[in-house]
Amino acid sequence: MPMESELASAAWLYLGGEGVEPCCLAWDQDVTPLWCLLLAGAQVVPAITPAQVDVQTPRQGLRLPLAEAQDHWAQFEAYVRRHPQHHRVPTLGLCLDAVAAFLDRAAARTGVPVESLWLQGDLDAVSGPFDANTDSRIGFWKWNADTRLQALQDGTVDLHDVTLVLDYEDLDEWVRAFGLETLDHPWFRALGSIEDFSGLRVPFDGWEESVDARLPADEPDGSDIEPETGEGPEPELEPELEAPVLQPVSPDEWERRHRAGDPAAALALSRLAHEPAQAMRWARRACGLEGEAAPTAAAWLRLAQLAFERSGSPDDLQQARGWVERARALDHELDEVHALLLLQARLWLDAEAGPVDGARAFAALERLLLLSVRNQAEHTEGLHLLGICRRDGLGCPADAEAARVLWRSAAADGHGPATRALVELLAAQAEAEEDAEAAERLWLEALNHAEVYLECFADRGDLLVIAFMHAFCGELALRTDPVDWEEAEAHLLRAAEAGHAEAMGLLAVEVYRNRHSPLRDLRRALHWAWRYGVASGVLKSADAGWQRWVFALFWLLRG
Repeated sequence: MPMESELASAAWLYLGGEGVEPCCLAWDQDVTPLWCLLLAGAQVVPAITPAQVDVQTPRQGLRLPLAEAQDHWAQFEAYVRRHPQHHRVPTLGLCLDAVAAFLDRAAARTGVPVESLWLQGDLDAVSGPFDANTDSRIGFWKWNADTRLQALQDGTVDLHDVTLVLDYEDLDEWVRAFGLETLDHPWFRALGSIEDFSGLRVPFDGWEESVDARLPADEPDGSDIEPETGEGPEPELEPELEAPVLQPVSPDEWERRHRAGDPAAALALSRLAHEPAQAMRWARRACGLEGEAAPTAAAWLRLAQLAFERSGSPDDLQQARGWVERARALDHELDEVHALLLLQARLWLDAEAGPVDGARAFAALERLLLLSVRNQAEHTEGLHLLGICRRDGLGCPADAEAARVLWRSAAADGHGPATRALVELLAAQAEAEEDAEAAERLWLEALNHAEVYLECFADRGDLLVIAFMHAFCGELALRTDPVDWEEAEAHLLRAAEAGHAEAMGLLAVEVYRNRHSPLRDLRRALHWAWRYGVASGVLKSADAGWQRWVFALFWLLRG
């Protein structure tokens, strides 16, 4: 039965042990990433939270030995300290140390060895995104905690995916998004009153002793400030200077500069060229392959990118990997390092560019995700490609669940191919699942991702991906009991009009020819049967009229 969903959500974090009365270490309305990292690998147990009046009462929780939770935190500390921005905010280490010290002190107060203690999170009263039809939320939170730590250990995710922190150097995000403020101690509560890391000076161990460790006083009400009574002259404002407007340089001007020996002209002309062959020709000149020039990292990157896009010859594509390596040797002068790493990974995964090398592609993608940030196009594409490596075992052990986590992250940013790969993976897992309830959950998750993509990203998405999503939603509508015929027809028509062959076949056979369909229409069935034959290559030309009738008769006689 569903939870008492009209009440507010809440979650509790307890420390207890054999013969030890559980004490609450934290309470919040949400389950924070900090809690998930501590509770990874825990077992599902009955909740120990007493009955609540104003909030939902949890039924189940996650419990694990305290020593394991402390080990998880040590792994997370090491991960954060390796981040390339850590040297800019070393005081974040005070926060990391404070959590470890907080757990140590709580354990010491019990008077029993750490080995006898456990940590438990009663999380069942907080909803997850895919549990609206379930009687317990604990399964989602166990998956969330386990996959978060596993991804951290595998190095497959960026900072945001682990912590929900977008800006490493923003203390407020660590306090609220990551969950430092949820721990029940004045030191953590005081973090919410500090504007940035520069105000964090007192370590956790020195909180009681330091005279500066008091909570900030209330804001002054202004009653002791004498108001201004005189009316002084208004200050004279300096006139605003209009920013100079830079006019774009025309191709003719760039050609003149090229003839005059400007080293940047050839690369600029390559970027302005309308024809791929012309762009390739100018890129070769910028790299000194045709004429004399001192190539730059940007020039090598441009040349390799054009080769990858098949703007040159097959021989150019074979040389593209070498051109990328030349660009990497000069990447200190390049602003497009993310694009360079992404192209390097793509080329190592491209069989037409040479033998596939999954290890090199995997290494390039991991470095890309480390250096880039969420919402960058290169970062999202990197998640997609790294998911392919994880799924197919390219440069790493094959791991469908790791691929699923990566594609979920990319799908949240509207990446079409990653969303399609995720939906296909979930559908394949649902088909193979023997447990009917587990299979239904997988189907519902796949359908949710498809519908979210169509609702939120269809206006700027890939047309082929949009057609696939409509076809998937339409086919799933045909599988429901009872069948939602109108929903199926609407989705399949949109997919079929976009050229999706399987959607055409489903319209012909399942929607318009099926005897049980209220939309049965043999004329439409013939139309879409013919369209399917042309799209799938069964019929080579729509001009062969006799083939049309033979094909239509074949479809009518089936089944």
